Amino acid sequence: MLVACGACGRIGFPNGGSDDTSRDGGSGDAVSGDSGPLVDCTMTYPSARLCSGFEQSGLGEWDYDIATEGTTDLSTTRAYRGTHSLEIKTSAVDAYKEARWGKNYALDAAMTGDIYIRAYYWLDASTVVTDQLSILVALSGVDPYPSANLLLVPGEMHSNIDGEFASAPFEFPRDRWTCVRMHLVVATTGGSIDIAVDGTSVLSKANIDTRVANGYTNVDVGVHYATPAQAASHMWIDEVVVDTAPVTCN
Repeated sequence: MLVACGACGRIGFPNGGSDDTSRDGGSGDAVSGDSGPLVDCTMTYPSARLCSGFEQSGLGEWDYDIATEGTTDLSTTRAYRGTHSLEIKTSAVDAYKEARWGKNYALDAAMTGDIYIRAYYWLDASTVVTDQLSILVALSGVDPYPSANLLLVPGEMHSNIDGEFASAPFEFPRDRWTCVRMHLVVATTGGSIDIAVDGTSVLSKANIDTRVANGYTNVDVGVHYATPAQAASHMWIDEVVVDTAPVTCN
């Protein structure tokens, strides 16, 4: 079922505890969290490399928007907080699909130690994981684009760090805001990855080599890739934070 990460990283790539997560609105309301957007990263996350609530016009803090057999749009249909989120759709065509936004140099290539990435996802009930959806990626911006990524497969969640796999039984929630956090410890020995959903660790792997060639530089959210056998997908994303210090679901 799994495909090589090198292949997924190449698609259209441009050069260049427990927390309170009950703010799902329950009815798909446009504003599901607090009334104001997360805008003051200097106060909230002083060491953040990227902090985006998608309240800007255009790409804002982001550097690229890639869509093949899919679409990416700023949306007011729903938001975790504030008024906007990033709406992602991919088709059911029998080909590789992608629909994602990315940030160049959100991370330093030589970085070691902790990387924390948090994003809120609303996966529409119409989305059925029939094969594989890659939805959150930290990667090198240099060919062949090795990465650490989060994959949804039928009935499971997988992580892949340049060929180092971990998996756990898990059905991603539908029709509510879900807090997803990736904690990556970058090290040649003693490295680790932990994926938490709504404040609870779902899968983890420790004592592995988490370094990748040319280092982690970029972060992508949305559908980094969907395999040819994957059915159509539809999701919204909000409140993305990339930091070197812990980031909570709030």
